[in-house]
Amino acid sequence: MNRFKLLAAAAIFAASTSFAYADAIEGAWKTGDGVLVNVSKCGGSFCVDVADGEYKGKRSGKLNAKGGGTYQGTLKQFSTGISFAGTATLAGNSMKLVAKKFGVTVKTDNWKRQ
Repeated sequence: MNRFKLLAAAAIFAASTSFAYADAIEGAWKTGDGVLVNVSKCGGSFCVDVADGEYKGKRSGKLNAKGGGTYQGTLKQFSTGISFAGTATLAGNSMKLVAKKFGVTVKTDNWKRQ
């Protein structure tokens, strides 16, 4: 009987902790321009994919965790076709993104978790 209880407890523990491994950046976000994007794990990075509007289904960026709620990678602005070096910083249900070209900040945006 003790073995059954141990197996049951292990199964419950595994099920309850499987969600704990999701990264804080993962999920649906609304950009400052009102576009819905999804951030999800892809390989060792996090992919940003457009979820609605004119560019639905297109990849808008790829970010890597740097620790402390900070991420770095590339971001693409579809209206111009230009890619930028980008950083994202999480603060609760908000995320501040900074896009740079040649080391100069060209755009900042604030996203809200949906």
